[in-house]
Amino acid sequence: MEMGPDQESQDVKECQVVVSFFSDTPVVGCAVKPNVRVRVEGSVFQPPHSLCCAWYREQVKCSVHHSVLASLQCISCVKLKMPFKKSYHCSPECFVAAWKEHLARHRITTETVNSTAITDHQETKILRSCGSWSDLGSATVVEGDWVKVGSSETYEPSEDDTGFRLRLESFAVNCSTGTLMSPINIAETNPVITFPPRLPRYMIQFEKFRTICPSSDATFNVLSYNVLADIYASISAEMQSYCPTWALAWDYRRKNLLSEIIEYNADIICLQEVQSDHFENFFKPELTKLGYSVMFKAKKKGVYTEKGEIFEGCATFYRCLLFKEVIRYEHCHWWMLWDLDKKLKLASD
Repeated sequence: MEMGPDQESQDVKECQVVVSFFSDTPVVGCAVKPNVRVRVEGSVFQPPHSLCCAWYREQVKCSVHHSVLASLQCISCVKLKMPFKKSYHCSPECFVAAWKEHLARHRITTETVNSTAITDHQETKILRSCGSWSDLGSATVVEGDWVKVGSSETYEPSEDDTGFRLRLESFAVNCSTGTLMSPINIAETNPVITFPPRLPRYMIQFEKFRTICPSSDATFNVLSYNVLADIYASISAEMQSYCPTWALAWDYRRKNLLSEIIEYNADIICLQEVQSDHFENFFKPELTKLGYSVMFKAKKKGVYTEKGEIFEGCATFYRCLLFKEVIRYEHCHWWMLWDLDKKLKLASD
């Protein structure tokens, strides 16, 4: 049964798409995963629907006339991987007028790249095909104030997005009729930043202790690391104002965490506050590939979120060429043991 115009407009009025970002500042190479949900006024249940999402990047300005939106982009600059902001122009006349300067930059870039001993003939051919004059066939047309860059709920910013805002447009559609259920929600971010380099640790030196086994003089090193579960990151964002929210986002932190953990080259790795889904989807596969076996113990009590109950716990990785699991002992907190002892005493009485 199809809805009439009155019913359809009523659904659009009552149904809303709500969007929130963990961080308003996207980072190049780190996927932006907004919390997108449909809300109906006066109800806690979501109606059957499908979400339609589209990502847009703020349109660039002309590289010559900086206050005017660009309408053309030089393809040769793209092929040569030159700074993309310098490849945009506001009009065909602007593009033609700047072509001589463009061509000079093309030649300098071509000579620089070719001097690195490129062996790929196809790539060499592309670098030499920057042309001698522009007939506007070497430019692409750009329309509007925003350029569409994605059509899914998540988006991973690229180098081309650096310095520009992103916009997410989303709305709900009735699954059975295909009609619009909500107004279009528009959410914008701050300008995209580049992935910052990881700062070095300032290590504290201490005397090394060595334990010699009776049957062997083998030694090994152990790394212990609290990785901060993502379910606690929002709490940390409020308590630790000195840390920007984008640096607490999991898609940013996991790359730095893995890089640093691997760098220490430990024989045994002990991680705390490991979220269960992050263990299964990230830590376990990544460290297993490097020759580690793994044990994981999640806490019995999880944290309730909008996505359900989420658990975190401790993960132990060890080099399978050096160690093997003989027996497993899962530690109980002292208050658990005290409670158990109390119950046993009551039972004996």
